[in-house]
Order: sequence, then C-alpha cells, then structure tokens
Amino acid sequence: MAQRALGVDPATANGNFLDAFYAAKPRQRQSFIEYEPIPQDGYDVSCDDMAEYAAEAEKLAHDFNLRVPTWTEKPQYFLDRPLLAGRPIGELRPELVKVMRDDSPPEFRRRNLYVSNNVLTRM
Repeated sequence: MAQRALGVDPATANGNFLDAFYAAKPRQRQSFIEYEPIPQDGYDVSCDDMAEYAAEAEKLAHDFNLRVPTWTEKPQYFLDRPLLAGRPIGELRPELVKVMRDDSPPEFRRRNLYVSNNVLTRM
C-alpha cells in the first residue's frame, strides 16, 4: 500500500499492489495490509482514495482469513457521500447505480463506495 500513498498513479499503484499481494506467500500477506498508508509530503492522496485503500485492506483480510487492520476503522475512511466507481452517483445512469449498489462488497458499501463485486480481481 505504500506505493499507492507515494504519488504513483492510483490505478497503476493499485494494480501493482494487488499483483504483489496475490503473488505473496500466505504468511506474508498480512504485512501487505497491516500498516496504514501514509501519504508523503508533496503527494496528493484524496480522502476517496484512502477510503478505497481501507475497504480493500478489509476485504482482502476477509477473503484470505487475515486480521483486519485497526487503521481501516478510522472515521476518515468512511465517506459522507456515495461514490460509484469513483464518481458521484448523480453522474451515472440509474440502472448502473442499482447494479453497483446491489453487487458492491460490504467492505466497500459500508464506506459509501460502490464498485463491482470483482473489484479486486486481476486479469
């Protein structure tokens, strides 16, 4: 998660993180999510990105029987307004909103983030 907080393009950094997590040995995976990503000086990481990182860490913990890191429960990682695939819901077609709200994993939904149910899948 550190790379994602260091200003690397979020999509690229997220893909790199997931690739490394999935390639890691099972006993190493906890270390990938254990520590809160702290943005470095000069790098802008949005509250939305940080909420997504927390949701991802929680979902990976659930999916791989790991400990959910305590940092993921910080109030700043829960959004006040809903985002669907990173965009305000009002910008999207109603039928897409319904599908995403229904399919979104609970770790994301509880943070007001609505994504596809395969959000952490790599090709």
